[in-house]
Amino acid sequence: MISVPAEILTALGSDAFHHEWLLELPDGVSLTTHNADITINGNTYLATGHIMKIPPIQREKEIKLHSVSIQLSGVDGWIEASLTTRNMTNEPCALHLVLIDDAGSVVGGQSLNMYKGKFDTWSLRETSKQDIITVKLSSAWAKSNKTSGRMTNPQDQQELHDGDRFFEFAHEEKDHIGWGGEA
Repeated sequence: MISVPAEILTALGSDAFHHEWLLELPDGVSLTTHNADITINGNTYLATGHIMKIPPIQREKEIKLHSVSIQLSGVDGWIEASLTTRNMTNEPCALHLVLIDDAGSVVGGQSLNMYKGKFDTWSLRETSKQDIITVKLSSAWAKSNKTSGRMTNPQDQQELHDGDRFFEFAHEEKDHIGWGGEA
């Protein structure tokens, strides 16, 4: 559920605002779609013009493993350099929405958390006209270290049964196991 402060609810009832996005990536990479830097709770979001596309955010009551892919400009190499310094998989990331009033100030001095998840992957697509970096953020419930189709992973197994070496040999299954029927 999303909590909306009173100042923002009041602004939503008028036409005297527009919205902007705030993106938080690992290593202090904080960007905004606004034309000026925005500082909220001590975090400054840079108005670099790097955010090119943010997809519609789907919010539901049920817990689901949604992901969000955000396109960033890689033309000056700054973001790419940050992403290549180390593996950021599973580090916290967030996408916030702010309302900007006619004076250019953040309504209520607060943002609305629209998506909170983990850094999943990134890719770079170079063309003759531009470089596009696509950053994928995944649900906080997703486990990126699982092998596709598995319901658990080696780390989970070790938490339950320290020293268990099941996953070292799981791929070596030689005989068909006839679950619920004749083998």
